[in-house]
Amino acid sequence: MSEKSEIMEEQQGTGQEEVQEQQETTVEELEKKYTDEDIERIIKRRLAQERRRFERLTQNEGNEYLTELVEREQKILQRELRADAKEYMIDNDVPCEALDLLNYSSEEDYKKSLESIEKLMGVIRYKADTIRNTGITPKVVHGKDPTRDIKGAFAPPKAY
Repeated sequence: MSEKSEIMEEQQGTGQEEVQEQQETTVEELEKKYTDEDIERIIKRRLAQERRRFERLTQNEGNEYLTELVEREQKILQRELRADAKEYMIDNDVPCEALDLLNYSSEEDYKKSLESIEKLMGVIRYKADTIRNTGITPKVVHGKDPTRDIKGAFAPPKAY
């Protein structure tokens, strides 16, 4: 049994050595195949091809292709801004109904309209706090003591 295990270990060892040698040779071959200049040249050529292809697409389609791209970009921007606004409103206890009041046409317009909503919410909160904190003192009804029922509930029992 020990001889078999030794033979198996030798075979595994030689198999591993062969794999390592093959990996080293492939790495060396790859290093030899392309130099930095070759890679730069390949990348420049591919970029030039893609630029020419894009120019052909835009020339053949005319402004329609560019218009479609701009519209898609605008819709994506609006969705992103709306998602950001919803997240902001949830985090800051602003009613989500205010999402419809924001202007999503550009980031600048969005920020301006969001600032307006923030100011409005500040005013609303201030007025709500003022009303809640000031309150109204209840009026005393003439001829009747409003605390009579309470005094009666806590009065000592009457002796009969």
